[in-house]
Amino acid sequence: MWILLAAVASAAPEVAVLGLHIPGQSEAQGRESSERIVESLTASGAMVPVGPDEVAVRLQGRSSLVLDSYALSEGEALVDEGRVLYQNAEPDAAIPLLEAGVEALSEGARLSGSTGALIEGYLTLGLVQSGMGNSDAAMEAFSAAVVLDPKRELDTMSYPPDVIELYTQAKANVLKKGTGTLSLKGKGESTVKLDGIEMSGPQAEGLAPGTHYVYATDSSGARYAAVTEVSPGQTATVNLSFGGLSLAEPTQDENLRMAQTNNLYAALGAYAQTPLILLGGQVGDDVVVALYSARSKNFSQALSAPAGKDPTQSILNLVPAIGSYVTDAGDIRPDRVAFDVPALAPNDNALLLELLLNPQVPGPGGPVEETGPRWGLWAGVGGVAALGAGAATWAVLRDPEPKDQGTVTLGPIP
Repeated sequence: MWILLAAVASAAPEVAVLGLHIPGQSEAQGRESSERIVESLTASGAMVPVGPDEVAVRLQGRSSLVLDSYALSEGEALVDEGRVLYQNAEPDAAIPLLEAGVEALSEGARLSGSTGALIEGYLTLGLVQSGMGNSDAAMEAFSAAVVLDPKRELDTMSYPPDVIELYTQAKANVLKKGTGTLSLKGKGESTVKLDGIEMSGPQAEGLAPGTHYVYATDSSGARYAAVTEVSPGQTATVNLSFGGLSLAEPTQDENLRMAQTNNLYAALGAYAQTPLILLGGQVGDDVVVALYSARSKNFSQALSAPAGKDPTQSILNLVPAIGSYVTDAGDIRPDRVAFDVPALAPNDNALLLELLLNPQVPGPGGPVEETGPRWGLWAGVGGVAALGAGAATWAVLRDPEPKDQGTVTLGPIP
């Protein structure tokens, strides 16, 4: 057995190749670039490249998990950290983290359509605020949770009686305001979720007044997300629109792009079933190439060069050297781990956008049976398989500008 493990550990590690972040590069050009990178890595022998088609097979049925991780994990981590501080009798330190976590989860709910983590964040924040004697702040957090799930009852094993009393009062205050209605336009054949619940009818009635989250996916895999305010006795209308593929709101802020890159590849690393992912693209007048390790959740230092007239070729010139950054065990060398992440723009990788937002597995293929990484034996030698991931709080949108495309109404929410 140990001989087998040693043999696996000494083999060249797999590395996923998922296109390049180059402005204006089409999906077809991204696929061609990936093929050339695969050829270069194969020739070098330092790593075994896994091209986008094979990664698509491995991600089959999991692209939504990648997107959820991308959108929600950052907020979940902040809430978890705040909860631990509260349990360690540090509520003053917990509250700012919980507030930041709820803010991130609110954005994540808008982008993913999943509100469960946000509800738990509100409840945790309300619990801590109540414990600090901040009844008004606790009521505000509890009220936001009630709007999203009016049927929720607090577990007497997890919440003390005084907190349950505050929550019950918050629920009564929300429900006595009356209810509102939500109407959609442009639904077509799309699947629509309201506050995480799939809707089948033409109109949502009986909604608690407050902030609600609409998330739609059309038959091609295109996504639309929106936040809407519902008022008592009023009908709020949301116009669904499915435009161009997008993973993030464009930004010129370098720090935000670094965070986007970090969270995107961390989410990919949790599900791509390779120990390494190659990332590269154009940043200003230069091009960069780096590695992300799904095992250690680290990025390598980036190789860089002037972009020149052909950024793709400039990147290809760097690819062979990146193999020297990998250890015999298939991780990034400690002296090549980076403190900074390349400030790549997620929307500039057209191939990756298609892979995640319009997943179509090539060839006959079928559902992927594996539930864990293909490099799990390496974890047995001394590595640890990374199954969690950081996530971003940026958009998984098609078109930020809604268009009137007809009328559809959703069924009532009890």
